[in-house]
Amino acid sequence: MPLGVAGFIVCALWSIGAAVWPGLIADKQGEVSTLAPTLTTLATIAAAAIVLGLSAVLIGLQVLSRYGSRASRSIMDQTFGVLILLAGILGVGLPIWATVEPWRWLYVLAFAAFAWGMLALAIASYLTVTHLNAHWLTLHLVKRVFPLAETKNEAMFEPLGELQSTLLQIAAGSDDTEPGLPVTLRAIALVGLARYRMDPKNADLQHLIDQLASQARWPNPAKVSPEEFASLLALLARASDDRDTTFCALRAIRDLVQDGIQQHHPVSPSLLDGAAGIVTDRLKSLLASSSIAWLLAQIPIKPARSDLFPTFPGGQVITAGAKDEHPAPRIPDRVSWKVVRDWLETSGSPKREEWESLSALVPVYEGDGEEERSPEAGSEGDQLFEASDLQDEVLSILDGACAAPTPDDTTWPGGWRGVNALEQDIARLCSIGLSLYEAGRYPPTDRVEQAIEAIALRLIHQRRSGRHADDLSNVTGWRMGEAAGEPTTAYAANESLRELAIAAWRAGFARRSLLTIRRLLSIITYVVQSGDAKLLENIYMNLQLAFSRTAKSTNTYLAERERSRQLVLGLAPDFMALARAAEPHTDDALWTRVLSTLTAIAWSPLGSESETANNVYLYFLSGIGIGEAPQVGGPWDVVPWRHRPTCQPHELLPQVREELFGRFHSAAMLSQPGIALLAVLALWRDVLVRDDRATLERFRDALEKHVIDQGRRDFELPALWSPSGSSGDPAPRFEGPRIHWRLFDVARAALRWARTKLETGEPLPAVLPPVTTPDAELRSLITTFGAERLVDERTYWGVEAGKDYFIFVEEADRSRRLLRDCEERARAQFAWGYGGTGPSNLGEVLVADMLGPLAYCPSCFGAIGAGGGLVKCPSCGGAGLRRDLLSLQGALCHKVASLPREPDPSLLTSEACPSGAHWRMSRTHFLQRAFQLVDELDAEDRSEDGLCDGA
Repeated sequence: MPLGVAGFIVCALWSIGAAVWPGLIADKQGEVSTLAPTLTTLATIAAAAIVLGLSAVLIGLQVLSRYGSRASRSIMDQTFGVLILLAGILGVGLPIWATVEPWRWLYVLAFAAFAWGMLALAIASYLTVTHLNAHWLTLHLVKRVFPLAETKNEAMFEPLGELQSTLLQIAAGSDDTEPGLPVTLRAIALVGLARYRMDPKNADLQHLIDQLASQARWPNPAKVSPEEFASLLALLARASDDRDTTFCALRAIRDLVQDGIQQHHPVSPSLLDGAAGIVTDRLKSLLASSSIAWLLAQIPIKPARSDLFPTFPGGQVITAGAKDEHPAPRIPDRVSWKVVRDWLETSGSPKREEWESLSALVPVYEGDGEEERSPEAGSEGDQLFEASDLQDEVLSILDGACAAPTPDDTTWPGGWRGVNALEQDIARLCSIGLSLYEAGRYPPTDRVEQAIEAIALRLIHQRRSGRHADDLSNVTGWRMGEAAGEPTTAYAANESLRELAIAAWRAGFARRSLLTIRRLLSIITYVVQSGDAKLLENIYMNLQLAFSRTAKSTNTYLAERERSRQLVLGLAPDFMALARAAEPHTDDALWTRVLSTLTAIAWSPLGSESETANNVYLYFLSGIGIGEAPQVGGPWDVVPWRHRPTCQPHELLPQVREELFGRFHSAAMLSQPGIALLAVLALWRDVLVRDDRATLERFRDALEKHVIDQGRRDFELPALWSPSGSSGDPAPRFEGPRIHWRLFDVARAALRWARTKLETGEPLPAVLPPVTTPDAELRSLITTFGAERLVDERTYWGVEAGKDYFIFVEEADRSRRLLRDCEERARAQFAWGYGGTGPSNLGEVLVADMLGPLAYCPSCFGAIGAGGGLVKCPSCGGAGLRRDLLSLQGALCHKVASLPREPDPSLLTSEACPSGAHWRMSRTHFLQRAFQLVDELDAEDRSEDGLCDGA
């Protein structure tokens, strides 16, 4: 039975007993004065109980002072005053009055009133005891918000500000283990924070932050701990869309961190977590998603054998014609206080029916205008500047508080905080970028990655100056844990960069992934330069995993294959520095790891393995023997055609020579001859430089065994994609002769040269044989077979999005991607409709994208640079590309300059038309029109030359 009901029954029985008690109503003489001392005693008891109750309340209010004065005053509300007054009248006033007025029925009433007065005092005491906690205070304050829903004017400013400040004071005074603290924090997020603020400048919030900061920094018996303070500030800034409030909270946390460092106290991880959380949530509101809806609008055509491979552009599974099964929630007319209270007292996200009631609070604070809902909405440039400032601010906190990797290392600012503390600091830095990628935002994570890279390089430098595991005694083998199998702190830094690269790739940000992987390769190169084979074995796997989960994890769709190809080709120039770093070393273990990493990355892209391997190996070979830093062109170079690498005419290193013989053996029978031709040219150059009979004989034997003895295949056009081409059983891989026609011709010429050298001692000129197949000239190839038989059909869309111009590419299987240059850039450099830099850049990139592998020289397949100038290619003159590319590029630039600069109304009838499309052009039409323009321009030049001659 509830206590209130039990008390009511007791008081009712007491009143009935007083009314029928013979001693009160049966005195015939009417003398009842003998009962006056009893009533006086009862009044004294009631008065003492009231005084004791008030004293207990005052003590409780003193205890609640840590919640703030406004919060503690909520205990002495109107209900409490009425109950105390009623207890005084019934328990004290009426009994004393009865002793003065000797009336028999007044005595009866006084006896009954005493019981009801005690009940009122008990109720007041019970309410007071149950209210002396943060849980009740929070619910009481939140309930006061709901009357504000009836008014949407300035009259609500002051009460809302008081509620907000009071809730913050309650949270600041609550203990971490207090049951009411989670309720208070949820109430702050629901009611009191600045996202739906009434004060546009958040002046009160910033003043409150400064007050809390002073409480946390100075000694005070009832001060807020730094951990509580950081958590509270994180809540403040996360729900705020005000820049000044966010920076004010970050500066306050930075001061706490610096205090701990200067006082040689370990920095609490919760302080650093709070700073990272503030920046992450603030960036989510600033950085808009860069994904284009048109790219994710339709499922590509799936070949029959690829049904098990879903497509993940932008990190999301594509669904065709997906509809929302749940209608938008209807905001109820009145807010249900019970729903809000239940949500505050439970954990987890609100349910659908709860969210309808919770959403009803939003219009109260947002107002009616769009500008009021987004007071900080500025230009994209302003938001990017603020994002950079935020990252600078948080990095000054996190990077300046990194823990020491070992207890005896005093050079790190954060000091020793325990095992794996530095790994946690690195993971905290990494979390800033990862959380944004998961939300579909494009974060400018250069500063974060630079901080992680700096930590990794510092750790590697310290390892170089210290002792390695293999320098110590290891007679019994107990040091296996200190060998390469044990993850090091440098491994943790590389692992963070790896995860950032993977997250960027899955979110659809190919350029961001390329730049992050470049940092990984830079760290690997630094380790190779130091000659630390053990550490290289420990950390190189991160680079391989980054590629296996980006370029190598693509599905069978053409757009995804092209993204993979561009990623590896964009990274190929960086391998020059890797070769330059490995050149001075002779450690076989180091070279084994370098070459295995090279091979794994070079063969990553699906469908373009031979081409990318050719480029990666060519850049790697060109980095050996150079006396200065490699120059492969700047980031502003749209395509690296004018910077094709050339190897030095030096003798090959023994490790590289063996690697090339292995590549030649494994790649000779591939359908694409690029990497096998590169091996032939590099080994041919090595024979020329060494002028050694044993080397020459080995070169001759390899040509005979791996190429000549296998036979020459006839000329075949490249295989094009077909929707049903993969449904049937594939033909045997090798039918008849196995060797590509061009590789066979080059190997035969090299073999003739080698035999002449062995027999006469005087070799023939080292020149590649002429091309006898129909692909000698691109124009004649297209004229003979037609563009539609040479390349897969694809459509280019010119789209204007804001101030930028994009080129959307729709492949033959209807998969989609953005047109990018070799640096994976897709905007701010392309344009059309006039003659200038933008159209010229677009023309160059279109040539590279439309031709693909067909852009390479048909004689050397782009590998002539491996000959080091000692082996000549008469078809390209050493450039590695077709001679007619420049004329084709000029024709395309002329075509791009004539494209419309306004949206074409005729495109609106197309179902696949993206928003803002200006024009559409197919790949084959581009090629045919370009060569037609080439002929017209050549005719004009000949005509002008004839006029000049006639004159």
